[in-house]
Amino acid sequence: MVFTLFHYLAVAPLQFKARDKVDPVALALSTTLIDIEPLTGFFTGNYHWLLHSFFGVCLFSALLAFLVTTLERRGSPTISFFYKVLRLERRRYEFRYVLLTSVFGGISHVFIDALTHRNFPYVLFPFRASANPFWMGFEVGHFVQAIAISLSLYCAYLWFRNVSK
Repeated sequence: MVFTLFHYLAVAPLQFKARDKVDPVALALSTTLIDIEPLTGFFTGNYHWLLHSFFGVCLFSALLAFLVTTLERRGSPTISFFYKVLRLERRRYEFRYVLLTSVFGGISHVFIDALTHRNFPYVLFPFRASANPFWMGFEVGHFVQAIAISLSLYCAYLWFRNVSK
């Protein structure tokens, strides 16, 4: 995806449809923090490596779920700020929901990237592929991006509808 925010917004409608089970903080962080990895590519040469693999993102998401649960339970000002800015109702989520939300968010990020990025050799880490096994061409990649943008617009609609209540 061109914009990291679309990874979150493409799956964010779930937080409006399953409010009791989808932790918005875990979803936002698991879908966006993964894109820190390409920044390290300037130094390592690998722009999509461990965090952009299904194996790596599951490990990262599990660690992130522990962090989010801890911060939410301690009443972190950062978490409170997130809820306040997005005008979302703060809830206490069971760890299993935070974990599932985080893993789902991370896997959705890798899956979207796998369909939209031609050069993605570590998607099945620890195996390195000579080519992205999920790449189906630019037409499919553009179609997936169009779906992500459409879901992002739908998320904006749901958010505005939620705020106006």
